Amino acid sequence: MGLSVGDVMQVNAQTVGPELSLLSLEEELFRWRTGGCPVIEDDKLVGVVSRSDIVRQLVVEHDL
Repeated sequence: MGLSVGDVMQVNAQTVGPELSLLSLEEELFRWRTGGCPVIEDDKLVGVVSRSDIVRQLVVEHDL
Protein backbone atom coordinates (compact mmCIF):
# COMPACT_ATOMS: atom_id res chain seq x y z
CA MET A 1 0.00 0.00 0.00
CA GLY A 2 2.57 2.82 0.54
CA LEU A 3 2.63 5.93 2.64
CA SER A 4 -0.42 7.98 3.56
CA VAL A 5 -0.66 11.73 4.11
CA GLY A 6 -0.68 11.13 7.85
CA ASP A 7 2.69 9.44 7.58
CA VAL A 8 4.42 12.53 6.20
CA MET A 9 2.41 15.53 7.46
CA GLN A 10 3.62 17.92 10.13
CA VAL A 11 1.45 17.74 13.23
CA ASN A 12 2.37 21.10 14.79
CA ALA A 13 2.76 23.18 11.63
CA GLN A 14 3.63 26.87 11.77
CA THR A 15 0.77 29.11 10.64
CA VAL A 16 0.42 32.67 9.35
CA GLY A 17 -2.37 35.23 9.12
CA PRO A 18 -3.71 36.56 5.82
CA GLU A 19 -2.34 40.06 6.51
CA LEU A 20 1.31 38.93 6.41
CA SER A 21 3.29 40.44 3.53
CA LEU A 22 4.76 38.15 0.88
CA LEU A 23 8.27 39.24 1.82
CA SER A 24 7.66 38.38 5.48
CA LEU A 25 6.10 35.07 4.47
CA GLU A 26 9.17 34.14 2.40
CA GLU A 27 11.43 35.02 5.34
CA GLU A 28 9.36 32.86 7.70
CA LEU A 29 9.23 29.90 5.31
CA PHE A 30 13.02 30.09 4.94
CA ARG A 31 13.49 30.29 8.71
CA TRP A 32 11.09 27.39 9.32
CA ARG A 33 12.74 25.38 6.51
CA THR A 34 9.41 24.59 4.90
CA GLY A 35 7.76 25.19 1.54
CA GLY A 36 4.35 26.30 2.77
CA CYS A 37 1.97 26.69 5.67
CA PRO A 38 -1.69 27.03 6.63
CA VAL A 39 -3.28 30.48 6.75
CA ILE A 40 -5.43 30.99 9.86
CA GLU A 41 -7.91 33.80 10.58
CA ASP A 42 -10.15 33.90 13.66
CA ASP A 43 -8.98 30.39 14.58
CA LYS A 44 -10.20 29.02 11.23
CA LEU A 45 -8.27 27.64 8.29
CA VAL A 46 -8.79 30.05 5.39
CA GLY A 47 -6.13 28.70 3.03
CA VAL A 48 -2.72 27.27 2.43
CA VAL A 49 0.17 29.26 0.97
CA SER A 50 3.41 28.00 -0.53
CA ARG A 51 6.65 29.28 -2.00
CA SER A 52 5.28 28.52 -5.46
CA ASP A 53 2.37 30.90 -4.71
CA ILE A 54 4.90 33.64 -3.94
CA VAL A 55 6.83 32.99 -7.16
CA ARG A 56 3.62 32.92 -9.20
CA GLN A 57 2.52 36.30 -7.78
CA LEU A 58 5.93 37.87 -8.46
CA VAL A 59 5.78 36.67 -12.06
CA VAL A 60 2.29 38.15 -12.48
CA GLU A 61 3.42 41.48 -11.01
CA HIS A 62 6.52 41.50 -13.23
CA ASP A 63 4.43 40.91 -16.36
CA LEU A 64 2.09 43.86 -15.64
